[in-house]
Amino acid sequence: MTTTLVAVGGKGSNPKTTLYIGGLEETVNEALLHAAFLPYGEIKDVNIPMDHATGKHRGFGFVDYEDKDDAAAAIDNMHNAELLGRVLKVNFAMPMKIKVTLMH
Repeated sequence: MTTTLVAVGGKGSNPKTTLYIGGLEETVNEALLHAAFLPYGEIKDVNIPMDHATGKHRGFGFVDYEDKDDAAAAIDNMHNAELLGRVLKVNFAMPMKIKVTLMH
Protein backbone atom coordinates (compact mmCIF):
# COMPACT_ATOMS: atom_id res chain seq x y z
CA MET A 1 0.00 0.00 0.00
CA THR A 2 1.32 3.44 -0.96
CA THR A 3 -0.04 6.78 0.25
CA THR A 4 0.66 9.91 -1.76
CA LEU A 5 -0.40 13.53 -1.31
CA VAL A 6 -1.61 15.04 -4.55
CA ALA A 7 -2.21 18.75 -5.18
CA VAL A 8 -5.68 19.31 -6.53
CA GLY A 9 -6.94 22.31 -8.47
CA GLY A 10 -10.53 23.34 -8.76
CA LYS A 11 -12.89 26.15 -7.89
CA GLY A 12 -11.00 28.97 -6.22
CA SER A 13 -7.65 27.23 -6.33
CA ASN A 14 -5.36 29.94 -7.77
CA PRO A 15 -2.87 30.59 -4.95
CA LYS A 16 -2.10 34.08 -6.31
CA THR A 17 -5.72 35.28 -6.07
CA THR A 18 -7.28 33.03 -3.43
CA LEU A 19 -7.00 33.97 0.23
CA TYR A 20 -7.39 31.80 3.31
CA ILE A 21 -9.32 33.62 6.04
CA GLY A 22 -8.95 32.05 9.49
CA GLY A 23 -10.46 32.94 12.86
CA LEU A 24 -14.04 33.46 11.66
CA GLU A 25 -16.67 33.99 14.34
CA GLU A 26 -19.44 31.36 14.15
CA THR A 27 -22.13 33.74 12.81
CA VAL A 28 -20.02 34.95 9.85
CA ASN A 29 -21.56 33.92 6.54
CA GLU A 30 -20.44 34.24 2.91
CA ALA A 31 -22.33 37.52 2.39
CA LEU A 32 -20.65 39.16 5.40
CA LEU A 33 -17.21 37.88 4.38
CA HIS A 34 -17.80 39.19 0.84
CA ALA A 35 -18.78 42.62 2.19
CA ALA A 36 -15.73 42.77 4.48
CA PHE A 37 -13.28 42.02 1.65
CA LEU A 38 -15.00 43.86 -1.24
CA PRO A 39 -13.26 47.22 -0.55
CA TYR A 40 -9.98 45.72 -1.80
CA GLY A 41 -11.14 44.62 -5.25
CA GLU A 42 -13.45 42.57 -7.45
CA ILE A 43 -14.27 39.21 -5.85
CA LYS A 44 -14.89 36.09 -7.95
CA ASP A 45 -16.00 33.75 -5.17
CA VAL A 46 -16.40 33.37 -1.41
CA ASN A 47 -16.52 29.94 0.22
CA ILE A 48 -16.91 28.97 3.88
CA PRO A 49 -16.64 25.16 4.26
CA MET A 50 -19.28 23.64 6.51
CA ASP A 51 -18.90 20.84 9.04
CA HIS A 52 -21.61 18.43 7.93
CA ALA A 53 -21.83 16.83 11.39
CA THR A 54 -22.64 20.10 13.20
CA GLY A 55 -24.12 22.16 10.35
CA LYS A 56 -21.81 25.04 11.31
CA HIS A 57 -18.77 26.37 9.50
CA ARG A 58 -15.31 25.30 10.58
CA GLY A 59 -13.95 28.77 11.46
CA PHE A 60 -12.26 29.55 8.16
CA GLY A 61 -13.12 30.50 4.61
CA PHE A 62 -11.72 31.49 1.24
CA VAL A 63 -12.03 34.68 -0.80
CA ASP A 64 -11.02 34.51 -4.47
CA TYR A 65 -10.18 37.83 -6.15
CA GLU A 66 -10.12 38.60 -9.87
CA ASP A 67 -6.68 40.24 -9.55
CA LYS A 68 -3.58 39.19 -7.58
CA ASP A 69 -2.80 42.80 -6.60
CA ASP A 70 -6.26 43.12 -5.03
CA ALA A 71 -5.65 39.89 -3.10
CA ALA A 72 -2.32 41.25 -1.84
CA ALA A 73 -4.02 44.51 -0.77
CA ALA A 74 -6.62 42.52 1.16
CA ILE A 75 -3.86 40.65 3.02
CA ASP A 76 -2.10 43.92 3.84
CA ASN A 77 -5.30 45.44 5.22
CA MET A 78 -7.17 42.50 6.74
CA HIS A 79 -4.49 40.25 8.30
CA ASN A 80 -4.84 40.69 12.09
CA ALA A 81 -7.91 42.91 11.59
CA GLU A 82 -10.98 42.30 13.74
CA LEU A 83 -14.33 41.03 12.42
CA LEU A 84 -17.19 40.52 14.91
CA GLY A 85 -14.74 40.51 17.80
CA ARG A 86 -12.37 37.91 16.32
CA VAL A 87 -8.87 38.59 14.94
CA LEU A 88 -8.55 37.35 11.37
CA LYS A 89 -5.60 35.47 9.92
CA VAL A 90 -5.39 36.26 6.20
CA ASN A 91 -2.86 34.62 3.89
CA PHE A 92 -2.63 33.31 0.35
CA ALA A 93 -4.38 29.93 0.24
CA MET A 94 -2.32 26.81 -0.25
CA PRO A 95 -3.41 24.35 -2.96
CA MET A 96 -5.77 21.73 -1.59
CA LYS A 97 -4.22 18.30 -1.12
CA ILE A 98 -5.91 14.95 -0.96
CA LYS A 99 -4.53 11.67 0.24
CA VAL A 100 -4.50 8.88 -2.35
CA THR A 101 -3.98 5.33 -1.12
CA LEU A 102 -3.06 2.69 -3.69
CA MET A 103 -3.68 -0.97 -2.89
CA HIS A 104 -1.28 -3.51 -4.42
